[in-house]
Amino acid sequence: MGKSNISELRLADIMTSEVLTSGPDETVFDVVMKMRANNIGAIIVVDQSMKCLGIFTERDIINKVIPEKLDLETTHVSSVMTPDPETLDQNTFINDAYCMMEKGNFRHVPVVEGGKLKGIVSMRDIDKLFWHELTSKISEYLALIQGFTEICDNVEQIKRKVLGIE
Repeated sequence: MGKSNISELRLADIMTSEVLTSGPDETVFDVVMKMRANNIGAIIVVDQSMKCLGIFTERDIINKVIPEKLDLETTHVSSVMTPDPETLDQNTFINDAYCMMEKGNFRHVPVVEGGKLKGIVSMRDIDKLFWHELTSKISEYLALIQGFTEICDNVEQIKRKVLGIE
């Protein structure tokens, strides 16, 4: 990534560029099987020009497909997707994306440029960055504490020698 601080990172630095997509007329069954085969929780529904039409997630399965007892093999994904999802530009700062996703209570956001799909970012992607940043800072602080402890020990030894206490 090359950036020294998470606050400097933008979506372009972490987004998944190879996004699994679906057409609006694909069946829920076919889309769910794609998601399962690729171990992902969301798929972006696009038209032929890669314009983002919607997003279909595990939540849509739980909240729309199952309760309505929809036929997976005849229901088009466009009828159960979340249409016109919020999207972000690839130059959006990670912190801004996190705040938007947290406020909107969603876990995936399509990244677009000029209305065309360029990538996707998940809350998990951002959480990994935050976790890495946190563990890195903890390691730095532990090293500082160790350094201070060694300095204190050295000062104590010098004090004992100067005072003639051994």
